[in-house]
Amino acid sequence: MTFKKPAYFFTAALAGAALLVGCSSSSASKSASTSNGGSVASNATAVNAGSVGGATIPEITVTAKEYSFDMPESVSPGLTKIRLVNSGKEEHTAQFIRLNAGVTPAQVTAALQDENNPQGVFKLITAAGGVNATPGGKENDAYANLTAGNYYVVSFGGGDNGPPDFAQGMLKAFTVKDGTAPQVAPPKTSGKVTLADYNFLGVESLSAGSTTLEVLNGGPQTHEMYVVKLNNGYTADQLKADMAAEANGGTPPAGAPPFEDAGGIGALAVNTTGYVTLNLSAGNYAFLCFIPDINKGVPHASLGMVKGITVK
Repeated sequence: MTFKKPAYFFTAALAGAALLVGCSSSSASKSASTSNGGSVASNATAVNAGSVGGATIPEITVTAKEYSFDMPESVSPGLTKIRLVNSGKEEHTAQFIRLNAGVTPAQVTAALQDENNPQGVFKLITAAGGVNATPGGKENDAYANLTAGNYYVVSFGGGDNGPPDFAQGMLKAFTVKDGTAPQVAPPKTSGKVTLADYNFLGVESLSAGSTTLEVLNGGPQTHEMYVVKLNNGYTADQLKADMAAEANGGTPPAGAPPFEDAGGIGALAVNTTGYVTLNLSAGNYAFLCFIPDINKGVPHASLGMVKGITVK
């Protein structure tokens, strides 16, 4: 089996995204009147969540299929519920990234091609969260605080037996408009997870069913929370050991990975808070981070960022 799961391609995916959209950088600046149409929800769709003065959290629907996204090309700023509906057959993700102020796709491309400073790209973009690995035919939710600017939604699915999704064109530019974000209360949560080098702090077990968690990236690096269900008696300690062995040149165990994707939240910049709703059946799970380490270049999970979770 291999442990090169979708978010492990984070840096490479940004390179692919920059190269693919470099010739059409203006696409992220189209007006809100331009839309792909299809089965998407308006950014004004209300959801059952906390409110302030009657305001509810707006929702956008991102519909994924092989190999494209369908979503509004312009959305409003503020806390937003992101629903990833995977209408395809393969696993897909919806990672949101924002180009920092004044940064162009050409600058991102140049930074990614600078072999002497491979981490320079993180000075140009901000990881804004999103929805992690979602199997075909399923849907998952996450919440992100969106600030005005130019964004891309990118899928890091695939890659084990073929090209990653982004290399097949699965990315889309969109704009978060200027304006005042509505004052809304965050969603009701049952716990908080803090991402750190290299651990997940705060949650040891969860109740089966639908659970919404607050997720804070305490840094000092970009992190994600990728959730898998462990099968066939496989443990989080075994997963951690196998990840470390592969990073050190070892051969992972043969056969299909004894775990399955269960959602999670996409990569978050340092000191960024997001929220994720997990729909989990009883069993043993693990949280992982596959973002490459800024110093060692291997996934954080290979450095021990794997945590076992029991769902009862």
